[in-house]
Amino acid sequence: MITRTLQNLLKSEATGGVLLLIAAVAAMIIANSPLHDWYHHFWHSDFTIGGMTHSLHFWVNDALMVIFFFVVGLEIKRELLVGELSSVKQAMLPVVAAVGGMVVPIAIFFALNGNQPGAEGWGIPMATDIAFAIGILSLLGKRAPLSLKVFLTAFAIVDDMGAVIVIAIFYSGQIGWAALGSAAALLVLLFVLGRMGYNNKLFFVVVAVVVWYLFLQSGVHATIAGVLLALTLPLKSKLKTEDFSKKIKSEIGDIEKSVDEKQQAFNHHQLEMIDKVKKYANEVTSPLQWFENNLHQFTMFVIMPIFAFANAGVYVGGVEGSIFEGVSFSIIMGLVLGKLIGVFSFSWLSVKMKFADLPSNSKWKDMIGIALLGGVGFTMSLFIANLSFEAGTSILDQAKLGILVASGTAAVIGLGYLALVLPKAPKK
Repeated sequence: MITRTLQNLLKSEATGGVLLLIAAVAAMIIANSPLHDWYHHFWHSDFTIGGMTHSLHFWVNDALMVIFFFVVGLEIKRELLVGELSSVKQAMLPVVAAVGGMVVPIAIFFALNGNQPGAEGWGIPMATDIAFAIGILSLLGKRAPLSLKVFLTAFAIVDDMGAVIVIAIFYSGQIGWAALGSAAALLVLLFVLGRMGYNNKLFFVVVAVVVWYLFLQSGVHATIAGVLLALTLPLKSKLKTEDFSKKIKSEIGDIEKSVDEKQQAFNHHQLEMIDKVKKYANEVTSPLQWFENNLHQFTMFVIMPIFAFANAGVYVGGVEGSIFEGVSFSIIMGLVLGKLIGVFSFSWLSVKMKFADLPSNSKWKDMIGIALLGGVGFTMSLFIANLSFEAGTSILDQAKLGILVASGTAAVIGLGYLALVLPKAPKK
């Protein structure tokens, strides 16, 4: 059964994908216009918040993106507990597909660029951008079965889990154990308080900021703090849904009985009943749901477009060499060819070996298209590229250009292919 939460997620991801595209195109145009120097200096100008002075680029990549990773963590936890990854049978296909979509692109990258400059960027082609991929698939409207959208979302979420693990292990610096231990103690505190039913959101936000700062000092990339903070939040609410239904019906019934047709405003007693309704609504919403519902759209429509605008502006004239060589070519082949081979072949094997089932109302030819869309790396790929290479270097620009070309190629080929193989929409 497809939950309302997941349906809303798919809608916002689709719209967010369009905004991402607009932001990325705008960044590329500006970076290759007479405003090139302004674009570069703007994002590397210093900005002070809370006594900390860093470049705007830092605040986007190491602060705003923590919120993005926090929401990713919330989505991962929800899917593992009650969503498409909550049972072995449901999870098997997207998990296996995601593993293939990570292993094969990395293998191709190493085969092409293992001993060359830029080898440290091996994690770049393992990522799939959920918002972009879902946005592209949504262009096909009702021709694309909902089961395919759910599968793409689920395997991209598992893909994100893999990327988070890789970032934590391979793309963090020298570990400061004192700071990391302090952050871990606060995470344990939040976890215990959540299980005890303590649900003060302001307290959580304050502690979350401290945890983020400690991760900055520890050498482990600060965005990992976002994922771990999400895992401390409980999905269980104080008030069960059936109890909420009974209480809310009772209060609304009392309000209706007490309201006079000539009454211009609620009296004190009626306002008390309204406050009870608000209290019940707050108690039936778990902390995890509250933060996900309130932050998801902000992440999709604000944070990710800002990230794209700050990171997609590659000055093509400053990129050394051709996109058909070096790190650029390795990323392109990893994302476009590696994702196709990895996602499709691992999915095919798991179904043939009866470990999993194909998504309902879909065929193997449809899965080829979904595997192609898996090559739309963009957000997570750009993020890993920034961790792999020093800012302002030619090799970082080569990597970014490879990501943009690969993502665009995968998007166009995937969309065109699915437009050919999916059944035509019924005429009204």
